[in-house]
Amino acid sequence: MLLEIDRLRAARLEFDLARRHLPGQHDQSTHAGKGGPAGQVLPLGAGSLALQRAYKEELGDAPSTDGMTMLVMDDDGVRIDAKMLVAERIEARMAEVPTQTLVEEMADPRLGAIAMNEVDARAMLLRDGDDVEVPELGYVKLGPRFIDKATAGDLVDEAWQPGADRAAIDKMLREQGWAPVGSPEAETALRRMMVGELVHQWAITSNDSDPRSLAMQETAARVFDVKGHADWPASSYRDSERRGLLADYGSSVYEPFLRAQYAETQDFLARHNIAGMTLVRGMQDVPTLRGADDRAVSYPRVHVGTVTAAARPLSAWSASPSVGVRFAHGESLPGDGTGEGAGSAVLAARVPASRIFSTPLSGSGCLAEDEVVVLGGSFPVRYVFADSQVLNPDLESLIVDEAPR
Repeated sequence: MLLEIDRLRAARLEFDLARRHLPGQHDQSTHAGKGGPAGQVLPLGAGSLALQRAYKEELGDAPSTDGMTMLVMDDDGVRIDAKMLVAERIEARMAEVPTQTLVEEMADPRLGAIAMNEVDARAMLLRDGDDVEVPELGYVKLGPRFIDKATAGDLVDEAWQPGADRAAIDKMLREQGWAPVGSPEAETALRRMMVGELVHQWAITSNDSDPRSLAMQETAARVFDVKGHADWPASSYRDSERRGLLADYGSSVYEPFLRAQYAETQDFLARHNIAGMTLVRGMQDVPTLRGADDRAVSYPRVHVGTVTAAARPLSAWSASPSVGVRFAHGESLPGDGTGEGAGSAVLAARVPASRIFSTPLSGSGCLAEDEVVVLGGSFPVRYVFADSQVLNPDLESLIVDEAPR
């Protein structure tokens, strides 16, 4: 019940914010990216509503989430993972990447537990029919995230009967979304599945010690010329895997994937006339923040001000102020209560469209968190820093008031 009250409160706050910040009251400038969208740079809170409206316009139905999956109704009334629609769009921009190269990356043992095994990798090439009794009758279909494989006999009993009308059976299965093994349609389904897995990598982790995620972060810094970005803790754990993946797939897979995702996002923002958004990021266990303009506010041990922050090449932010506070909030915070130690912070930054790398419907990003992935580096942010043991819920209103216009 408390969670539902929090959701209603957040929705009411964001509606009030959007109503307060009507078009024409704030900066109408466009971002610096060549050919970028011309429209309103949205204030904090309004970005969340704009994204929800864009999702409904794009999908014809407001997507929902079960916590992990972005669900939308298809033409047959079945709930499907909308991320596969995202993968379809991104894969269409990656035609220059050979299917063989994508398969090799997915089957690379340096990926650890998420890598396909060698037998699966060969079968995914859709050529040898290792797991299909009669290869020429083998069919594949792109499921919610993975490829389903079956024989015509598994799907249609009469396929095995003498004199069966193979052409009619094939036509019927194709109409149901099945594609014959080895056909161009089957290869496209495979490619979309693999690109979907690359998109899903962000949900697994954006960095930590994961070699694939770190290889993508380094590729993003190079491809998008991200300067002054934050680094990750130096560690020898799986570092050889990271360096190997970067050398083998940095230019052949990760670069075209990242470029395609960014291009899809820029087109998405342009279609919906979004020139930028004010975004937030909540963090725990951060050093005390004291900008030159720092001032204490009426809450116990809470400060606000401006600092220059360094974010990683691909950095997770949110269009929703309530999400930022939730990520900074916990049952207890690490601050020592003296005002000198670590604490929690909510950062707010005005981000032009040219620095928005992805949204949940154009690439990586969590729908439930209104997540927006940003090209990082160093840039000014407004902050609300609390070194108290409990973060006051009113900090949501405070970060809204302090957010840059």
